[in-house]
Amino acid sequence: MSFIRKVIDAVHETDVIDARKQITKLNNEIKTYQQKTRKTIENKYKNFLPEVVENEHYILQGEELIHDAKTFLDHLNVDVKQDVDRCNDDVENMRQLLEENALGLKTCLKLVKIDELLGEIRKINKLNRFNDATNVLAELKKLIYDPDDTITRRLDCYENIKIHYIQESEQFMYNVHQKFESLVEFKDKTFQNTKAISIRISKDSQQLQEITLALVNTNYSPRTMCNFLLENVFEPICTKTCTLNLEESETTTVKLLLSYNVQGKCERSNYRLVFNNIKKVFRCLGYMNVTINDDKCVFSIIAENIKEKFLDLIISECISFAIPTTIPEMNESTLIEDTKKFHNFLCEMLFLSQEKSDDSRLLNYTEKIGVLFGKRFASNILNESIVLMHKDLHDATTLDTTLIHDSQLIKCQVSKSTFQLIKLLESVIRSSKDLPDEQGAEHLLTSIAHVLERYVQEVCEYHEKLLENIPQQSAFFHNNCLYLAEWIITHEDLKSSRLFENVTQYLEHQGAEQFASQVHSQRKTLLENLGELELTELVSELGPEPTRIIRQCLRQLEVLKNVWQNILPLKVYNENMSKLLNDICGELIKKICKMEDIPSTVCSELEEIIGLIEKKGPGLFNDPLLVHTEVKLWMKLIQLKMILNASLLQITEQWSEGKGPLTVNFKPEEVKHLIRALFQNTDRRAIALASII
Repeated sequence: MSFIRKVIDAVHETDVIDARKQITKLNNEIKTYQQKTRKTIENKYKNFLPEVVENEHYILQGEELIHDAKTFLDHLNVDVKQDVDRCNDDVENMRQLLEENALGLKTCLKLVKIDELLGEIRKINKLNRFNDATNVLAELKKLIYDPDDTITRRLDCYENIKIHYIQESEQFMYNVHQKFESLVEFKDKTFQNTKAISIRISKDSQQLQEITLALVNTNYSPRTMCNFLLENVFEPICTKTCTLNLEESETTTVKLLLSYNVQGKCERSNYRLVFNNIKKVFRCLGYMNVTINDDKCVFSIIAENIKEKFLDLIISECISFAIPTTIPEMNESTLIEDTKKFHNFLCEMLFLSQEKSDDSRLLNYTEKIGVLFGKRFASNILNESIVLMHKDLHDATTLDTTLIHDSQLIKCQVSKSTFQLIKLLESVIRSSKDLPDEQGAEHLLTSIAHVLERYVQEVCEYHEKLLENIPQQSAFFHNNCLYLAEWIITHEDLKSSRLFENVTQYLEHQGAEQFASQVHSQRKTLLENLGELELTELVSELGPEPTRIIRQCLRQLEVLKNVWQNILPLKVYNENMSKLLNDICGELIKKICKMEDIPSTVCSELEEIIGLIEKKGPGLFNDPLLVHTEVKLWMKLIQLKMILNASLLQITEQWSEGKGPLTVNFKPEEVKHLIRALFQNTDRRAIALASII
């Protein structure tokens, strides 16, 4: 300080010449220091030549020169600025030169500090003092990559200094990784059918603390380790049957051994075992759960990398499979409570946080378990029901009960699968009464309604070909629908529910529609066969073809009788059989009534054909007399047979001026047309025609 004091005193005395000398001396000392520093740095970092430098001496000397220059410049700027301004330009130039030299001096000092730190990091890396190395590397990085320093970056030695820093930094990272792997070891080994996972962690908490902090401070990526845990540990625990052992008896290390089958399909473990195994894994990993700061630890770092996938795994591959499938199981299940406890455990491990809403996924899922159970239960019921719906319809049994709500006692056959379906639905109704909440019970009743609605769709699709081509199949389906509808109407728990109002009507309608479609198909076949019956162009005789056609139609009805009579309700059978027989009668009547000329031989043949129908028709019914009341055109056909074999007198007597029995079924024009076709044009025919009014 005596040197600076002399300079300041000289300035105060306005001794410009002496001030110039002192400034020159200070500049020369700075230049000497810079040259010496430049030579040392260039030898080390420009030419890579090792040279021992007394860094402490350089740093102290440089800091002293910077202090002297700053003090002198401050004094010039404040105390004697006016005096110096009055001096010649030479003094001012020397002052500016001093400022420039002071700036260069700072750069020299920075280079000396960098050199000192590089030497220090080499020693620290050899001694594996990881915390010290972290601090030194951080300081070096700050000096070398200073964004405000544009001078150092232009120096020839700058790139080589960076290379030295990078080399030491990489050496440090290598040492840290090697040390970490010696303390924490994750291994996997695959055999022919199994895979073995081993985790070994040192119990030396001090070393783990030091090495973990070093890794965190160097921005080490834990993704590889986290993915290993997720894919090789947590996922197999959730999806496979595993063998897991935790060995903590050794004094220096803790070991976790996990093995599982990798070939073929494996059964899942019970969710309780999954939770316990995961807790063991966290217990093992807890030996490396170093606290980084107040808000972060190793588990929280692991969570940042795999938390979302981990929770997805727990929910989709464990808890969702553990949801009960029956109501008794649901009533006894502790899944919700166990899941909440598992969530709390993960929070205690600091893997999850109680304060973060995103970490509440397990808790949120427990609130849905009741609804998910209802959906799954309904889905299982539907699946079981569909299996029953796919069973053969013709495997049936006779039912003697009231099928329809007009209390008409009838006897028919219903598929055994329908009884089994009702038995299944009855069990659902009983189970719904065991549920604690009304909403759950209502949901189950809704599922029953859905099953019954699905019955029509599923049976019609699965048995489509059989329903179209085999008459008894549609009869069984018709009865099944009626029986299901009647079951709803008579069931105490269902008949008062609005859910089933439309279901009952839907079943009755669809059953009737499906059977009506079969009847329509049979009628179409009959009419196609009868369409081949040509009577209008006959001259002298019919031949065998008309008789063959009628016999074929009657055989078709006899086949239907054999498959329908013991299956359908009596009323339904009589209604539909009478319609088909009526179609035969109607077509034959229509064709005969259109004939313009009916010779006597043809009359006899037509009479025989009608006689064939008259003989076979009553046998299509349980009570032969029903043919007279159920078949609308039966009496007309019988009367037509009489007309074909009657005289003019008999016909007119049967008409009896519009009061006879013929008037019930025949119109005057029809009778007149038949008279003209049967009898020649005579006065007697004219009189008879005149009487038909």
